[in-house]
Amino acid sequence: MKSLFLNVEHEVKFSKIRSEMNEERRFNSHYLAVAFLMAGNTKLEALIKPYFEGKVYEVREFDKCVETNLLAKLAIHILTKKEDVSPVDLIANLNKQHLKLAVNAMMMCKEKVTRNEYKMENEKFYT
Repeated sequence: MKSLFLNVEHEVKFSKIRSEMNEERRFNSHYLAVAFLMAGNTKLEALIKPYFEGKVYEVREFDKCVETNLLAKLAIHILTKKEDVSPVDLIANLNKQHLKLAVNAMMMCKEKVTRNEYKMENEKFYT
């Protein structure tokens, strides 16, 4: 089985974020996908936390770093649909690690991953 996590630290951080969520969100594939993104990028976690906690405010440029900005836009899109991000932009501007985060977060939503299905026997996730 292949893991969709970047490394053990990413998996531990994801589990911590998930354990702090209320039960409704803990089993919501969209919130889990955003938690997955947050766990993989410390800067992104700080930027997205207000949205993640429901303290939504006007969408803005999040960070001067193009990669962090794209991941933030993807997270906001997953949570609120108030931000658009092009797959072409993701592919063209994200390094391999961040692209893995983005693709697997999107697949978590598509496959409606809600429980401990983070190791997949099939080839649905980017590894």
